[in-house]
Amino acid sequence: MGTMWGRDFHIKTSSDGDHWQDAMAVDSTTGIARFPSGIAHSATGKRQSGLIFLSSGDSGTVIFQPLGVRTQALKTAKLASIKADIATFTSNTAGEFFGAAMRGLSMVRIWNVTKTPALPAFAKWDPAANQLQVSNADDVKRWSAGDTIQLGDPVTSLIAVDVSPLMQKLLGSIFRQDGLLLDPGNTGNITAACKDQSSASASNLVYFKSDETRSFSVTGVYG
Repeated sequence: MGTMWGRDFHIKTSSDGDHWQDAMAVDSTTGIARFPSGIAHSATGKRQSGLIFLSSGDSGTVIFQPLGVRTQALKTAKLASIKADIATFTSNTAGEFFGAAMRGLSMVRIWNVTKTPALPAFAKWDPAANQLQVSNADDVKRWSAGDTIQLGDPVTSLIAVDVSPLMQKLLGSIFRQDGLLLDPGNTGNITAACKDQSSASASNLVYFKSDETRSFSVTGVYG
């Protein structure tokens, strides 16, 4: 323990003397303590999770919105071209994959179902009505003109959303959250568990049904 790692006070633990993890960190300016590895319930040993409410003044917390008028359970579109991290479609269908309110707050997983097995990528922006920008250009290197791109997992039909942009913007860091407190706008807040780590960030995914018609805003993050 001590301040040898910087101005903040740290308590670190190690099982072998080579690999260390923070048990506690105390901010040198504010005195606020953090527990980066989490806190366990004393009786059960189960990891506990606290709810971090977003400020009521935070505007723009929509991580999922109805993605256009879908005439089929899983929306599809044809690729016209791939250039670096930009996928261009043959029609103006980007808004049916990625809602405008989601910009800078979340990423949605899309699938190239022409390839076997299907290849996923995370769309993070819609530069044009017929274009989507993906988070990692390497994910779409094998994609080509004429391929069919689908919204929703080809096996489960679920739509996976990564909320790391919102976490970075409003909380200042990205972490594996245990769940999200969501506001669907008309039925009261609901809690969605988040267990699967995203391949695009250090956060966990939240899933929505392919036929979901409600918009969801984040009220709080369990972490």
